[in-house]
Amino acid sequence: MPPAVVAPSPPRGGEGAEGVNGASGRGERGGPTAPGRSAGGGGAGGSSPGGSSPGGTATFQEPRRNGGPAGRGSPSRRASAGRDSSWVPAANEGEAPLAAERGAALPDGTAAAFPVAARRSPETLREALPEISPDRREVSEASGLAEEVVTILVEAFRNQKERFTSIELPEAGISCQSLQISEPKKFEVLLEMPVEDLVLSPRDDSGVFFDLKFRGVPKEDYLLEFVDEEGKLSSRKMLNTLKGIIKGKVKTKRFCEQTREKIPGVEVTVQRREPRSPAITLLIRTPQVEISVDIILTLQAEEKVSLPEENWLHSNVKKSIREKPLHLVPMLNTGDYWQLSFSHIEKLMMEKHGKKRSCCGPGVKCCRQECLEHLKYFLEKLKLEFPAELKEFSWLHVQTAFFHSCAKFPNDSAWRNDRLGLGYRRVLEGLQQFLRASSLPHFFVPTYNLLSQEQQQSSAFLDGKIQAELEKRF
Repeated sequence: MPPAVVAPSPPRGGEGAEGVNGASGRGERGGPTAPGRSAGGGGAGGSSPGGSSPGGTATFQEPRRNGGPAGRGSPSRRASAGRDSSWVPAANEGEAPLAAERGAALPDGTAAAFPVAARRSPETLREALPEISPDRREVSEASGLAEEVVTILVEAFRNQKERFTSIELPEAGISCQSLQISEPKKFEVLLEMPVEDLVLSPRDDSGVFFDLKFRGVPKEDYLLEFVDEEGKLSSRKMLNTLKGIIKGKVKTKRFCEQTREKIPGVEVTVQRREPRSPAITLLIRTPQVEISVDIILTLQAEEKVSLPEENWLHSNVKKSIREKPLHLVPMLNTGDYWQLSFSHIEKLMMEKHGKKRSCCGPGVKCCRQECLEHLKYFLEKLKLEFPAELKEFSWLHVQTAFFHSCAKFPNDSAWRNDRLGLGYRRVLEGLQQFLRASSLPHFFVPTYNLLSQEQQQSSAFLDGKIQAELEKRF
């Protein structure tokens, strides 16, 4: 397996507020999520590597038989390998990049190392955002309708004495998230279900896939219905039963009356589930709009999330992340087991993305979100044009590469609002270097490589498209 990172870029002159070695380097993954999605779009966007997967939940590809983990050695050393300080933008973080973006002369020796793409005016990229972004008012209205329906559905579970009564709304309430820029009316929502006394048994050395068993008799004895002959909790049985219950719920007179009282003329149906998808998809129709919502059953284990050491996020955000429970979602690609999901953490990281708490507060805006939006659209557009060549790539890859860039350059000054051109170039080059190394460590589980050896041809194809984007100056 090649190392997690390619050879270093040419040496850079005087470092600015964020020196190349100032960021701590540690590998991670993006996920369920995120990260790829199984029911057709890309949530953690796009199809996942090796099978469908839900949007933000990102179903990862099946356990790797040929390629091995992204890092070797002790856990701490493997984590460091994912964000090695060797890959950096060719130019420094001081005044040279700003001068380059404005088309000004650069110090001797800098121009050769600083691609012409970075001299693109940030205003040009920013002007393009309304064109590539869906209408925010329209998305907000569609999201509101989806949230109304899902809230009524969850309450229907909690007001009965049957199975799955412990299903809860996410901690911050229902938050349906659009899966793709190109499909703004496709949403995903996680339904969380706390389960006590779970024992997680790794299926391989990836650190992502697990079999689940109970230490004893579960507190909710109906869960024994979903235990197979080997004593493992079957994700397939659980998901099929939940889907059957949801199909029954949406047909009840009470549910129809409640939804139509909130949304006049609405009709809710359950779509046929794709064989390998962990999503239960609701189709919500009104006279004005049609919306689809992927519901993902998410088990909440008692173990807490482990966040690799890095120097990016504010200490309060890190503390909050480490207090979150592990999430597991069904994995049906090649078997019947469970995979870790970090979509709840990824959402928090995007909301609280600054090193300082003041980032993106009044008068202090950064360009991180815009860089990610451009990168997300870039991949979506390419996947529509070259579906066969890029079927292995998803939103999970984009978001993971983006998180690595944020951790590599943690200071908010590196992502100033007037540095959009430099920021976008940075995340493109970061993804490009991972592609060339055939190694993209997951942000939270750095031993898991999101790029398999079998993806080398498609990685080279995407690498070429990124290079063309850089050369034509976005």
